[in-house]
Amino acid sequence: VARWAVVAGPRPGALRRVAVARRSGFETRIPVRTGHPLVAVRALDAGGRALGESTPVRPAGESGTVTAP
Repeated sequence: VARWAVVAGPRPGALRRVAVARRSGFETRIPVRTGHPLVAVRALDAGGRALGESTPVRPAGESGTVTAP
């Protein structure tokens, strides 16, 4: 994994990229504000190709924070 992309949207099949960040050690923080009800994280290789994607979740709380288990 070279970079992480945060994707967001109204439903699982309609998620679009809203932020990208270079991988930063074991945990990478990516601040994102979105009005969409679902977000997921997509792992990208050095060429920008998707390696995998998390299950979409609903951001919790006022800040819309999502914490991976």
